[in-house]
Amino acid sequence: MDTGSTASNIAFTVLAHRDFPPLNRVYVCNCHITDPFWPSYLAEYFSFTGISICADALFRQLISKDQNVEHALSRLTFGTRSGDVQRVGALGRKKWIDLQLHPERIPENPALANKLQPLDTLNMSTAKMLQNYPSPQQVKEMVAGKLPFPDDPDKRMMVGRLAARLQGKTD
Repeated sequence: MDTGSTASNIAFTVLAHRDFPPLNRVYVCNCHITDPFWPSYLAEYFSFTGISICADALFRQLISKDQNVEHALSRLTFGTRSGDVQRVGALGRKKWIDLQLHPERIPENPALANKLQPLDTLNMSTAKMLQNYPSPQQVKEMVAGKLPFPDDPDKRMMVGRLAARLQGKTD
């Protein structure tokens, strides 16, 4: 691996010729190029080696629409799922990326909303959660008699279950 620079505004990393002796080529990777004449700089840099530089052709290869969508999905998500390529292809790659950057524009799934409705903690503030659901330290103090148990029978039963669970972990 060799890193070189022939101008102050060009930086590149190449896999050296010795790494690919039968190919007699250099593949350029990790390019950060702001100069439009970078191929001539590369040619000048490697002119003494007799190696052909094929980076320009590699970077200009066109890919199909499906490959473009698969590339976006693999780079911007945790991988493609069944139907993702068709969904993004129908929506358009740029519009899909815009939706991913602005999730408030994506409509909620009504089936999921119905399943999440019984989970009251999703709509509670942190203070309300701490008030309704005691921490393990508070449960231990209630069992030890340092804090009073809740008056509400449902909350008292919940604290009793939490205490039993905590005692099972310590046994």
